[in-house]
Amino acid sequence: MKHITLIILLVSLVTLFGCGGGGGSTTPTHSSLSGTASKGAALDVDTVVTLTDASGTSRTTKVGVNGIFSLSIDGLRTPYLLSAGGYYSCASAAGTVNINPLTHLALEIALGKSSVTASDVSSLSVSQFTSVVADIKTNIDSVYPLSVPDTQRDFLSGTLVINAGVDKLFDSITIPATDSLGNFSISKTGGPQLFSGTSFNGTVSITPNSAVLTDLYTVIFPASTQFTPAMVAGRTFDFSFSGNGKAGSTTFRTDNTVLSTIAGVTTSGTWAVDSEGKLIVTFKNITETNILTLSSVTPLELVSTGQWIRTNPESSDTGTMTFRVPSS
Repeated sequence: MKHITLIILLVSLVTLFGCGGGGGSTTPTHSSLSGTASKGAALDVDTVVTLTDASGTSRTTKVGVNGIFSLSIDGLRTPYLLSAGGYYSCASAAGTVNINPLTHLALEIALGKSSVTASDVSSLSVSQFTSVVADIKTNIDSVYPLSVPDTQRDFLSGTLVINAGVDKLFDSITIPATDSLGNFSISKTGGPQLFSGTSFNGTVSITPNSAVLTDLYTVIFPASTQFTPAMVAGRTFDFSFSGNGKAGSTTFRTDNTVLSTIAGVTTSGTWAVDSEGKLIVTFKNITETNILTLSSVTPLELVSTGQWIRTNPESSDTGTMTFRVPSS
């Protein structure tokens, strides 16, 4: 009986400690904010990045190579206001947050001020800030050719690359401080305004200068001579092919499958970009292949030349394939 009692006691102790009772512990989790601080080039290495939380507590780090920085937010209260090199940005949770002239402009607009200081964290509306960011991004998207991937357009939380995407845009634009009435603008450096806007009672209105924007991308972004997956992945286009007069719509899915609709009939297939930068679209069920070489790329169109080949029955057409972003 004593042996049985001892065994039960030992089993109980093993269960207690093995399941976290008494001496058990959990692995602590750590949260951080990281991103890129840039202005058309990375901010200088060792530039101080300061984070101020909702309670006024501050933490600092320094910018590394290519503008990269990271800060722990363990124990801090949201929202977080970040500054580096005279520019400000904002975040409400762990993850990616960039600091640059456009995040600074968005904060000025959201706060209704012509300047930003660390003390503004107490009056900051994160929802208003993110709404302004979205408005600015939607308008500036018209500057980028389709060769610029979305991750390089998202100036707040994208994976930015120095001298590419939005960082390359910073080299060619000037952003004056917002005035006391909430008016703001973005101009081509040494040239006309690209956007003008105003903020009143939380409502932001942005007016693009379409005539200038149409030509700006050719100055900032070099012409592309090859397809890249980023140009088509996740996008839907209206298309037309001069070789046989076909027209319809095509969706390039991120899993490299494709759906093409012509005259109400939808066909599925696959797509890939080969080592020479050609776009290959294959529809096995109708034994059809498109082999396309990029000719030009704009914010709204991909123009290519190539072949439309069918093997059953055997036929081939050559011509110009144009993929165009549908009008909203």
